[in-house]
Amino acid sequence: MNRNTPRHDWITKGLIRSCNKKSALYKKFKNDPSTFNKSSYILYRNKLKSLLFKAEKDYYCCKFKSFQGNLRKTWQLLREVMHNSRNINVVNNFIADDGSIITNPQKVVDNFNDYFVNIGDFQAASILPPSNYQLYQSDKTFVNSFIFHPTDAYEIVQIVNTLQDKSSFGIDCIPTTIMKHSILHISEVVSALINCSFRTGKFPNQLKIAKVCPIYKGEANNCFSNYRPISVLPCFSKIFEKAAYNRILSYVNVNNIIINNQYGFRRDHSAYMAILDMCNYITESIDEHNFSAGVFIDLSKAFDTLNQDLLLHKLEGYGIRGIALHWFKDYLYNRKQYVVFNNYSSSFKDITCGVPQGSILGPLLFILYINDIVLCSKLLKFILFADDTNLFFSSKSIKDLQNIINTELDKLSNWFRIIKLSINVSKTKFILFGKRSKFCCNPNFCLKIDGKIIEQVKSTKFLGIFIDVDLS
Repeated sequence: MNRNTPRHDWITKGLIRSCNKKSALYKKFKNDPSTFNKSSYILYRNKLKSLLFKAEKDYYCCKFKSFQGNLRKTWQLLREVMHNSRNINVVNNFIADDGSIITNPQKVVDNFNDYFVNIGDFQAASILPPSNYQLYQSDKTFVNSFIFHPTDAYEIVQIVNTLQDKSSFGIDCIPTTIMKHSILHISEVVSALINCSFRTGKFPNQLKIAKVCPIYKGEANNCFSNYRPISVLPCFSKIFEKAAYNRILSYVNVNNIIINNQYGFRRDHSAYMAILDMCNYITESIDEHNFSAGVFIDLSKAFDTLNQDLLLHKLEGYGIRGIALHWFKDYLYNRKQYVVFNNYSSSFKDITCGVPQGSILGPLLFILYINDIVLCSKLLKFILFADDTNLFFSSKSIKDLQNIINTELDKLSNWFRIIKLSINVSKTKFILFGKRSKFCCNPNFCLKIDGKIIEQVKSTKFLGIFIDVDLS
């Protein structure tokens, strides 16, 4: 590398000249190690070191300020500062379920696809429905049905401009960046295709194929279960979905369908509001000298095990009927995926349950799927953020607190089993809130789900922050 070429973006031409001068002083000191040459070199080196530190600090301070409000770019910059590389060594052999070693690259990607496709089915099949099978129904009726009103070229351009700039692409090999440059020329055609889709209740099959990229999570890198599937859908699928999303969200908001306890993926709602809601509830209980408990539920593969038939039944109950319901049915059914790993592609596999990963509609559909969770308990305080489920209750008596929560947890567990969602009890925690004089780790205070003891902790993570027993 040329000595005048900056190694970092924050190094200026002046700093390069100073680095060259330091090198010259060092060379002079090595050739003539006199006291004067030594002191000159050390003095200049130390001064330059402080200047380099200040230049780097000022550069990244300005960069962080410029990315204020953009979490994605902020995290990218943090990784750059920390030199955090996500690259891992290429793995050529994997361990199959039967313990055999797979070395053929094509078999590796096919096994990856089998694992990712079947994980939701296996999880759902392991959830046995309760003996007292009952679906909770809202008292609210929706006389007017939802309909898809047509789109136009202007809306299509607006939708594409709101999509994130990404160079990744699905089976269509069209990244978002290319779509943004060409949308003005094809917006009329795209709007006509979407309107045809809305009129006929059909979602194009080619847009239902997901490209899945396994991302290494940790531990043994030759084990399929230690990889997270990242699903990339065709670029045009996002436009179809966003047009449908805008219409269903408007209908949901106008009819006030989503419960107030849900803070995830909703306009004018955020994790901060959920945190404030929780803090207000706990502090009021503490001020009234009550015992309060918070149970932080962990769900296993919630988006993957969702029952599609039950989701359509719930959508119909919310007023999505006729051709609109057929459109959502066609959108959910007959989806396929394939895996790309180490430049090899697997064959296609059918997806039979769950909502599409990486989709725009997926989170909203999941929220509607669990929207009636509050009906299974009239006593618990629910605070939800998509599949992040947290519940709270307070009482003057710690004994009543334990008995009531355990009774309500049984109802909640039954509700989850009915809709084919599974609670991961080993990762579920609870905190007993209260003033220090009241708090105690009494072994007799015990909360259970399906006969399994929930771990009591003094602090836990809640929507990105850590909370403890006295909210300090």
